[in-house]
Amino acid sequence: MSAHRASRIRGEVRPHGNPEVGKVRHPLRIWRLVTTLVTCAILGGCPAFNDVSRVSAPGHAVSPGRGLLLVGVGKEGEWQAPRFPVRLQQYDMSRHTVTGNCLRWNRVEAATDRKIEYFLFDVAPGFYAGGGGGAVFRDRDTPVAFEVPAGQVIYVGDFVYADDRKVDLRVDLERARGILRRKYPNIPGDPVVARPLPVPVLPLLVCAP
Repeated sequence: MSAHRASRIRGEVRPHGNPEVGKVRHPLRIWRLVTTLVTCAILGGCPAFNDVSRVSAPGHAVSPGRGLLLVGVGKEGEWQAPRFPVRLQQYDMSRHTVTGNCLRWNRVEAATDRKIEYFLFDVAPGFYAGGGGGAVFRDRDTPVAFEVPAGQVIYVGDFVYADDRKVDLRVDLERARGILRRKYPNIPGDPVVARPLPVPVLPLLVCAP
């Protein structure tokens, strides 16, 4: 960076008339911002914005232009960590790739140490693809995607890490329906069971300069 440019970042601007005119009030704050942005560009270490939020309030309801995604996560076998994780990333079915980048990366993430636990997420409409812990799906050789339309509650099933080190994708609609009625009484009707769609191997999201 040239000395001239560095001096402008530090706020050393030559005044015209009134010495307060054109003077940067917070040079240290600006310098920290520039340093943070440069570090993000070099290291790719800045978290991308995620337009997915976990629903915990019992009064939550489906919002216009949004969808609700219900997923069960379970751990029956000995996983390599205390909690078995599931990640579903927003997916572009026409391009066969995740839609994320270094600035925005919509994803559903949940983990549990129980035999079954349910999680509800408020998401942007679209397809979400992935699986559990990078483990092999039983009777499948690719990840799967699920469609979440706007204005609907979609149950994608239960991702369960079994004793034989494979992930079962199970469906228990009665149990899922009971969870919704007990925890989220403002959500009317029953959840819609999503149909899993096979997709190619998901590319790894890497932020690089």
